[in-house]
Amino acid sequence: MEEKKIASVSDYRKKVGGEQVVTLPSGAVFKVRKLSVMDYLENGLDEIPNEFLQYIEDAQSGKLAKMSDEEQAEILKKNTGFFEQYLDVSIRIGVIEPSIILKYDKDKVGDCLIFSELTQEDQEYLINVITGRINGESIQK
Repeated sequence: MEEKKIASVSDYRKKVGGEQVVTLPSGAVFKVRKLSVMDYLENGLDEIPNEFLQYIEDAQSGKLAKMSDEEQAEILKKNTGFFEQYLDVSIRIGVIEPSIILKYDKDKVGDCLIFSELTQEDQEYLINVITGRINGESIQK
């Protein structure tokens, strides 16, 4: 009987957070990687209020769509700074190619797309892949 090898921490993170190629709804092809909770924690999102985490969970599960526009707006208003940090980390760490930045930066705009340049559908799809809600095509190394 073959002995099973126990995964190391780095092996596990590499396996679940591997690079993927995704075709966005617009047809553009991007290389991304799924992010783990550790990626967010290590990039400054370690003091997030539970309400914001609940908002993200509700968005991922589809419960957000059942909330009224007023409820969604109130939650976003309270958590705008955290949401911006969440998007920044998702894009900065999760998108490998092409380079994307969240906000305009005159020194980088020639080499990077600005997130707002992407269509709404592409933005949502990209974030869904990076956060693991949907899968792209894994790249075998």
